[in-house]
Amino acid sequence: MRNLLFLLIFSSAALQLISQSKQDYYWPLGFDIPGVKQPMEFDFSKKPFAPSIRESTISFDQMNASICDQEGNLLLYTNGCAVANRNHEMMPNGDSIN
Repeated sequence: MRNLLFLLIFSSAALQLISQSKQDYYWPLGFDIPGVKQPMEFDFSKKPFAPSIRESTISFDQMNASICDQEGNLLLYTNGCAVANRNHEMMPNGDSIN
């Protein structure tokens, strides 16, 4: 009985983790300094996966966060000071959140 209870709890936790597996499919990285560094993005929802140049004016030094829907489509991302939408445009009032 004890093993069955453990298996049930472990299985439900594993299913919960699997259902949220695509919500971190977009990773924005890098600076936008011409000739020095280019802003990059990792979009794991594209098959085959390949890093690409990001079309945004938001620079990422050390911190970033992005939110995707359950299918892995980008909803928004931030560097802690500004917030951009899926079209890499600044969101309303998203330029002064810090």
